[in-house]
Parts: sequence; structure tokens; C-alpha cells
Amino acid sequence: MRGSEFDGGRERSLEPAVGTRRDHGAHERSALVERDGPLERLEAGLAAARRERGMLLSVEGEAGVGKTAVVQALIDRNAGRARVHRGACEHFTSPETLGALRDIARESGGRFTLRNSGAYENFESLLHLLSHGAGPAILVIEDIHWADEGTLDLLRFLARRTQNRPILIIVTVRSDEEDSRGRVARFWSTIPRDAYDRIFLQPLSLQGVERLLQTPDAARVHALTGGNPFFLTEYVAGGGGGVPRAVQDATLARLVGLEPEARNALVCASVFPGQIHEQILRELTSDPSQSAVESCLRSGMLQETRGGLRFRHELARLAIEQSIAPLRRRELHERILARLKNQASPRAAELLHHAEGARSAIDITRFAQDAADEARRLGAHREAAAYLSKALDAGGELTDPQRAGMLEAQAEAAEAGGEFATALAAADAAVALRRKLAAAAPLGNALRIAAKANWQVAAVDRADACAHEALDLLQTQPDTWEYASALTVRCLLDMVAGRERQAIEHGQQAMRIAARLGRFDIYAYALVHSGVATCCIDLDTGLRQLRDGVEEARRVGAHNELADLHAALIYVLAHQRAFEELDRFLAPGIEACRARDRWAQEVFILGGWALSLCDRGRYSEAIEAVAPTMSGRAVGIMAIPAMLASARAGLRSGGPFEELLTTVRAALPDRPDLLRLVPLAILDVEGSWLNDDNADAAERLGWAVEKVMEAWGESWALGDALFWLKVAGRPYVTSAAQLATLADHHRLFLEDRWRESAEAWERLGCPYEQAVALSHGDEPARRAALAIFDELGAAPAARKLRRDLRADGVRAVPAGPSKARRAHPAGLSYRQAQVLERMAEGLTNPEIAERMGLSAKTVEHHVSAVLAALEATNRMHAVNIARERGLLPS
Repeated sequence: MRGSEFDGGRERSLEPAVGTRRDHGAHERSALVERDGPLERLEAGLAAARRERGMLLSVEGEAGVGKTAVVQALIDRNAGRARVHRGACEHFTSPETLGALRDIARESGGRFTLRNSGAYENFESLLHLLSHGAGPAILVIEDIHWADEGTLDLLRFLARRTQNRPILIIVTVRSDEEDSRGRVARFWSTIPRDAYDRIFLQPLSLQGVERLLQTPDAARVHALTGGNPFFLTEYVAGGGGGVPRAVQDATLARLVGLEPEARNALVCASVFPGQIHEQILRELTSDPSQSAVESCLRSGMLQETRGGLRFRHELARLAIEQSIAPLRRRELHERILARLKNQASPRAAELLHHAEGARSAIDITRFAQDAADEARRLGAHREAAAYLSKALDAGGELTDPQRAGMLEAQAEAAEAGGEFATALAAADAAVALRRKLAAAAPLGNALRIAAKANWQVAAVDRADACAHEALDLLQTQPDTWEYASALTVRCLLDMVAGRERQAIEHGQQAMRIAARLGRFDIYAYALVHSGVATCCIDLDTGLRQLRDGVEEARRVGAHNELADLHAALIYVLAHQRAFEELDRFLAPGIEACRARDRWAQEVFILGGWALSLCDRGRYSEAIEAVAPTMSGRAVGIMAIPAMLASARAGLRSGGPFEELLTTVRAALPDRPDLLRLVPLAILDVEGSWLNDDNADAAERLGWAVEKVMEAWGESWALGDALFWLKVAGRPYVTSAAQLATLADHHRLFLEDRWRESAEAWERLGCPYEQAVALSHGDEPARRAALAIFDELGAAPAARKLRRDLRADGVRAVPAGPSKARRAHPAGLSYRQAQVLERMAEGLTNPEIAERMGLSAKTVEHHVSAVLAALEATNRMHAVNIARERGLLPS
């Protein structure tokens, strides 16, 4: 063959997929060796699903290790006793949006269809399909290392809902796919640990190879193939005529052994990633009788499934494709593309794949735009931005207005998906083109987009300039959606700058225009920011507006706007310490974000939730809640609440926090807004108070309070600032009228009524602040405060209070953690050590409570203390650390 250069490849399966219609010889089935353990775990998962205790299982390993073979064996064993739905993530040049769901829809017989109304409706529809029917459902999604973000969001959605349903979800994952390893790791970090399990397949041992080959040559074959089942399969299929040194050589050896017509058919077929279009393949090979394809099926290189023809092994497909001479490969892509264009409802991602292979700039631009439009309709904003990037790079005969419009679409998609650097670059390029074209309204709209992008990366001065210019250009067209959109951005910038009355005015004006135009998206965005601004003046009214906005968005099915509305509402509820209501809105808020690929809003919501966990004294849970956001991709200014929560939890529990504070300061806007500056200043004061060094931090907080008074005088940020200034010994002089606006827990403390303040904090559910208030009381109150700090694991505050008590001459100051706790290698109390043992048994908090005769709340506190003591990010991590350190019974 010409151009026979082989390099790495991908695995599809070692065994035929379910639904094989033809049996072509011995290659169709081979015994599974050394896979009893993984199969038993899959069977156990299915048995649990039969009892409506579903879960997500992953089968992971290197390419060719036999992941699909193990899954297929489970399906074969349970044929007729379980409903099976399968989808796969294809290795397209760009991931196809919800590609696996398309496979499931095609094979569902009309019971499931993919709708353009948004990801959330599709997720709910699939959940309904899986939940209803005879017997348990097995959902298999293969190769999630190639998945788009929408498919990963689907798996997150389902994983949280399978525990009480007859559903087993199985995914296969390549462990050696370097490009996607980080994405897969972040995916697992966002799923509750008790909702999934991971099964890792290892290559076959020497004994396994001996069982499989039954030849004296087994040791040499094992050494050369590493026990990889696919390599072994290729060796056996090649007749053992010279041991192949790599899969590429093995595949080529098999290819050479075929008839010329069959070789040509495999070469042509290799250009199709995933499903092969049989009619097009017949045209490419000039083989109307399909005799060449039949020969490929008999050889075991191809297989026929319900979805059509596929390569048995993706590794083999790629090896053959990469052996094709470049001009021949390009010609094949051109012919396939021409044929696909004439089909009804072709897949945009597949068309784009072949357009790129054909190097057709015009077609790349066209089909990348189509794929982006489809991704946007499905709420996959990051995929839409990536597709538009390809369209712009190809630039197939775009005019300047077309290019500017495409850049604007890319900027908005990237901004919605949390890719702020991409959004800013696209917005700046669009503004430059619009200035060149010199049309006022389009330039104004481009500047509006640029204002949002600049704000997201904390360039507030630049955002202000863009927003002002946008309004100046658009004010001659006051009844247009462009002008209303520009007003919403102005509302945002006014709100964060403390110009709350201007924010409300601009927001209400935008809402009136949007209502007349029937643009709920613009209406909701204005409501988000004007609602928060209203909370600064009249909390009850502002909260009512935000709640009503959430209900209205649900009513009209505006899922994209639900994410923004939930983020704003949860942010205010977190600062109000309205924990019960916050917890009610949390899950719907996260769902709304994931249904529409709103990563930045999800990070913002998680930050608000983590702040509330800190307030409730649940520090390890707060750190765990935001851990995926701290290690994931950057999300700009929207990540500041998560950073603040992680720093506060570290500060109070005695963990690291200085580095996090530095990160927060670096993330602040070039002109910090008070919504973020005040919480940071409070954290500074608390840290200084713990170290008995209050002056500089208190001065900075005092300055922030003055700015708050000048700008808003709003109580829900002001109360905490005044509380901590008094704690630090630098009380801010406030009038009776100002005091009257504060909540009881703040006002009573400022009035030196520490006992009543502590009681108010306790009713609110904030034990740390309760203890801080008590620490300003008499000796019994201070001893009670010390007990609370110790119970919370708030070691820095406990150490400070012990110092203060001893300095004041108090005798018999409690020595801190008990002798049993000090004797424990990790400093755990007797009860905490017992809880750790129950955690190692896999018990949930309610099960531990029942076993130990404790309340669930007490167990929750003990679990948090164990995680903090072991510096673990989650329960499984704590158990693994304990085992490594020998803290658990053998």
C-alpha cells in the first residue's frame, strides 16, 4: 500500500456489539479471560438496579484492553431480562453535541426523540424512558473521553437520580487518552461519591495469555503485546506469522492478507469515524454486490450492529486511515462529503468532519456554523463557541459583516459557557470590524457584548467605557432589542458599583422594552441585576422579585435564564443566611446551569452554597463543595464567592487560607465593587483578630464600610462588616436609624447585648458567630464559646480564646481536645474514630446514626470533623487516607 505510516489508535470493542445480525467465523466470539471480577461487579450493579438502587459504573482501561467486551458479556448474560440502550461518543474532529443521545434516539423506536428545546427536557425525557418499562434498564455510553460537555452533563444529571430507580448506567473510558484525562477527572469530581463506582481493567497476565493461546510461545507474545487483548486478537487473527511489535503492524499484517477488493473496502471504510454509511461505501468501492464488505465481515475487521457497519476496533480503523496517502484520503473525504450533502437531515458534526478532511474552507465554514446553531439550541454553549472558532479560522469567503456577526455569536456563546478569555478576544475583534464598517447600531451591539466580556474578566473600567458608548450609539433606537440589551449591561455595572438606584432605573427600562418585544431573555437578565440592586435597598421586595422571576422562567420554559435567576437568588439568600430556602433552590439551580451549559453560574451558585456551609460550621463540606471549581477551568469574577468560601473555611478550621486570599485579591476587578470587596475585608479582619493584630485590616474594613454608607447603606452586607469591626475592637459609629435597619443578630451585638445576639445567631444556625458573641460575655459564656469552637474544630478561634482567658486570669481553662483525641494518631475523638470505621464500611450518615444511636445531625458534624482532621476532600478520600496511615482495624 502507498503511504503506509501507522501510529496510535483507538479501541472500539473486542467483542461484537449487541444486535449483531451476521456471524462470520471464529473472530466473532472469544472467551473472556481474567474478567470474572469486573463482570461480578457489573452483575452486582445490575442486581442493585433491579432493587431500584441504581448507580453509575465506569469500565476503564487502556485502548484495546476489552472494556466493551466486558460490557457486552453483561448484556449477553442478561438478554431478555434487562432493557438496553446504547450510545457512543465518536472520535470526530470536534465532539458532536449530545452524539450518544442521537444513537439512543435512533434505536428507541420513537420512544425517545432529541428535541431542540434544550438539554434539560432531553435529560428528563431519557430519564423517563429508563425509569419505565419491564425490568431494569441498562444505559451504556461508550468512550466518554471523547464526549462533549453536554453528554457529561447528562451523566451528572442521571447519576444524581438513579439511586431510587431501576437504572444501571455504564460508561467506558480510555485511561490512556492524554488529551481528555483532566476533563474526565473533573467529571468524576462533580458527581456524589456514593452515586458511582469505577472498574479498572488491567492487561492480561502471563497466565491469562497462556490460557488464551495455549502455546509455548505465550511468554514471548505476552512480553511483546503487554497482555493487551486487542494486540493478542490481532496476533491470533494474523496467524502468528511473526509476532507484531505494535498494533499498527498487526493491523497491516491482516490487511495484506485480504483480497485486493476487501483491502480497498477497508481503506474506504476507515475514513468514516463510527458508523459507516453502507450505500456510500458501495459507491466508493464500486462494489454493488457487497462481496468485498462481506469479506471484511468474515475477517472480523468489520462488524454489523443495529446501528450499521462499524470497525470492530477503533484502533484498527485509525491505523488504516493513517496509512492512506494524503491525497487519496482527501479525495475520499470529498466524495463522502458530496454524497452526504444530498442526504435528508445529515449530521452537522459529521459533515464538518469530512469537510475538514477535504480541506474545503467554504464547507468548513458552512457546516461549523450549522453545528454551532444546533449546539446553541441544545444549550451547549462551549461546543457552539468551538464550532464557530473553526468556522472563523476557515473563513470561507466571509464578508466583513458576516465575520463580525460570527465573532459576536462566538463571544456570546463563550461568555455563556464560562470561556471568558475566548469571549473577550472575539468581542474585541468584532468591535474592531464594526468600527471599520461604521454602522452605529451594529457597533453599539458589539460594544454591549464587549462590555459583558470585559466585566467577566474583571476589567471594569473597560466594561464601563464600552457600555457607555453602546448606549450613546443605540439611544436613537429606543424600542429595539439591542438598546434593551445594552441597558441590561448598564444595570449590571451600576449594581456592582453601588449605584443601585441607577441600576434599578436602567433595569426597569430594559424590562419594559423587553416585555413589549416579547424578549424574556432580555427581561430576565435585567431582572437579575435590578433585583439584586433592589435587595440592597429593600430586601423583602428584591427577594420577591427574584423568586417571581424564577417562577416565571419555569412557567415559560426559559431554562437559560433560570440559571442566572437562581444564581442571583441563591447569592442573596446565602448572605441573608436563609439556609432552608437556599437549600430548596440549590438543586434546581444546579440543574438549570447544567441543562444549559452555564458553568460560570454553577460556580457562582456553589460559591454561595459553600459560604452558607461555612456559616453553619461545616467547613470540610464547604471546601469539598467548591473543590471542583477551584481545580477546574477559570471562570473569572464569578468564582470569587467560591474562593472566599474556601478561604473562610480554611481560616476557621486551621487549614491553608493565605494563598487563597491572595488569589481572591488578584481576581478582584481593576476597580473593586463593594459586593466583593466587603466580604474580603471582613475575612482579613477575622484573620487579623485570630492573630491579635487588628489595626491594618480593621482600617481597610472601616474604609469599605464608609463606601457602603455612601453608596447604599444596604444592611445585608453592612451588618457583617459592623459586627466584625466591633469584634476587632474598632467599632464604627452608627446612628440609631442605621442600627434599626440591621438584623437582630447584628444589632444586638452592636448594642453590647452579647447574650441576646448569641441567641439570635443560634436561632439562625450560625454556631461560629454564636461563639464569637459569647466570647464577649462573662466567664461562663466564654467557656461555652470555647466548647463550641472545640466542637466545630475551629482550632484558631479556640486557641485565641484560651489565650485571652488565661491572660484575664481565668483558672482551669479547659485544655482543648480530650486525652483520647490527643492519643489518636490523627487527633480524632473516640466517637469520631468510631464514625470513621463506619464510613469505611460504606455506611451513609443515617445508617451510621442508627448503628451508633446518634442523631443524623451529630453524625454529620463528626463526619465533617473527620474530613477536616485527615485533610480529605470527601468520604472516600478520608477512608483511603485512614487505610494508608493504618488508622483502621485490619
